Order: sequence, then structure tokens, then C-alpha cells
Amino acid sequence: MIPVAVAAAWVPLRNDLPNTDVALLLVVCVGLAAMIGGRGAYVVGSLVGAAAFDFFDTPPYGQLYISRGRDVVTTLVLVAVGLLVGEVCVRLRTYRLIAARRQGDFIVMSSAARLMAEDASMVVEALAGELVSRLGLADCDFEYGPPPAGRPYLARDGSLVNFAGAADGPSVSEIDLPVWAGPEVVGRYHLHLSSGSPPSPDRLLAAVGLAEQAGAALAASSSLPPPPPGRARRLRLVR
Repeated sequence: MIPVAVAAAWVPLRNDLPNTDVALLLVVCVGLAAMIGGRGAYVVGSLVGAAAFDFFDTPPYGQLYISRGRDVVTTLVLVAVGLLVGEVCVRLRTYRLIAARRQGDFIVMSSAARLMAEDASMVVEALAGELVSRLGLADCDFEYGPPPAGRPYLARDGSLVNFAGAADGPSVSEIDLPVWAGPEVVGRYHLHLSSGSPPSPDRLLAAVGLAEQAGAALAASSSLPPPPPGRARRLRLVR
């Protein structure tokens, strides 16, 4: 609705200023829609902006009809530039989200390293909470010992193993995340997926990094208390 509002607000000025000025404003509106709503929003914004430009700001006014050739060119350029600007804005928004996620991952790992010397079991529990938050999981719990054979699990390079060949097919509900302490697997996180599809590859790599922190904490602790009974506490390393 933003392009429609801008095109309608230009009506009192259309006799004094060229309509190319409002076309530039509509391109800015498309970029704003892209930052807010993504690709679908900027595609719709470009088309709606062109229609609003035609209806309100090109003669004959109040009709979806263009009588001047230069207005046809302006409308086509408005759509093309709007799509281009929208894609740039979407990519910029995506890069910012990725950078923010990576910064958050680094903070979590740094916090785990600081906590490691105090209580390894707390690190393991806290990282379970971080995995739920950062991967969008339904739940996550830790268990000692290597993953059972045949279950889908996440390798140290971030690739999924036995995922497509799982008993439930490609749509599974759980993935094991092994926790390595040196050359041995000392435990695993059960990643309970909120949907049948796994998280994105960059989130899986982040999960491997968090599991490495848990493994370092377990390796640094010579004697660990048994895990608390019942549901694990959902601690967080970042507030």
C-alpha cells in the first residue's frame, strides 16, 4: 500500500512537477518494501507502484491507460529499476542477518570457553539451550555415549549422514549431533526438529562449533557429576 499512498499523495503536485520525480519516490518505496517483506514484497511493490503511477500520475488520469510514449518508458523503467533495487535490498538484508548470526555464534562460543573452567556440565546444558534457539529446534537434550548405528547424525564437517536413508525417509524428526572430546565421541545432542527438514547448512556448521565447545568442556573435566534427572534446564549463554 505504500506505493499507492505515495502516488496518490502526488496528485496535488502533478501539474507543477514532472511525474518522473514521483517515479523515483516509488522506487524508494519498493526498496523499503524489500527491506521489510523480502522478495515477494518488492515484486508486488514494483507492479503495484507501476499501476499506481499509471492511475494517478499519467494522463489520462484515473485510468489504467497511458497516452504518452515517454510515460510508457517511465513506467517500464520504474518496474525494472524497482526490481533491481528490491533485489539489492533483499541481499543486503540477508548479509546483515548472516553477519548478526555469526557474531552471536562467536559470542556463544566465547561465553562457553569462559564458563568451561567452572562447570563442564553447565556448559553442556547451556549449549543445549543455545542449539534450540539458534537452529529453531523443538527441543534438544544431551546423552552420554556415541550415536546408535543407522540414525541420522551430523558429521564434524557439517554434512548430514544417514539422513536420506532414515527409517522415516527424508522427513525425520531427530538428528544426533556427536560431541567429540579429542578423537573419541563422548556424547551426543538429540536435535528435535520443529519440521521435517533440517536447518540451513550455515546453521548446521554453527551447531558443530557449539558441540566442539561442549566436547572441550567434557575433555577438560576429569570427573563429571551425573546429569540431572528429568528435563534438562534451558540455560542461555547470551541474553
